[in-house]
Amino acid sequence: MARSGTYTFTITRDEIINAAFRAIGVLDPEGGTATATQITNGAQALNFLVKSWQAHGLNLWKRQMVSIVLTAATASYVLGTTTSTPRPTRILDGYVRSSTGNDTPIKILSREEYNRFGLKTATGTVVSIYYDPQLDDGRVYVYPVPSTTSGTLILEAEYPIMDFTDEGDNPDFPQEWFNALKWNLAAELAPEYGMNTMRIGMITNKAKDELDKVSDFDVEYGSSVFLSPHLYG
Repeated sequence: MARSGTYTFTITRDEIINAAFRAIGVLDPEGGTATATQITNGAQALNFLVKSWQAHGLNLWKRQMVSIVLTAATASYVLGTTTSTPRPTRILDGYVRSSTGNDTPIKILSREEYNRFGLKTATGTVVSIYYDPQLDDGRVYVYPVPSTTSGTLILEAEYPIMDFTDEGDNPDFPQEWFNALKWNLAAELAPEYGMNTMRIGMITNKAKDELDKVSDFDVEYGSSVFLSPHLYG
């Protein structure tokens, strides 16, 4: 049995856009190509789409561990344009690693919980953090403020999905997401391009099915319980 032996299949931004326009019947499936205006509209809709998916947390592959060296009397630390990565969209978990290599879990606070602390300059051993993502830089506030320059704060951070900027850009997604990108972009474009209600309904249902497949797959499995985002209804 002949098999390719490769696992590198990918697509480009414009290939996704052309596939979406074929799906809604705007392009000839026998070889039609989107116009410059259609590419512009499709690229905008595609970026709108993937940025909205970030809000559902459907991006396990965008989670990374980030380390911050704790410094005495320093209450906040910047994540973002001053580092080699963009600012995280959120912090999911974390711990403090001592100089001897021992890890101690910390609590991730909400803004309200952090604001309740009366003396935010109190010093001691860090047991909790509040993360403020902002628009440019993210800022991590630690509590208590470190009393010594010792230990490293290690955080599990979720990062943004990369933009589709150029025609040859590949998706910042695993391969199993490619069909969901195609059909959900088609669902975004169908009303704008005058599709009838029946066709829009068919495309929307297909888009939902494809997104459900990958969103059910894109979860972490623990020993007994896992959580997945609720997307519809």
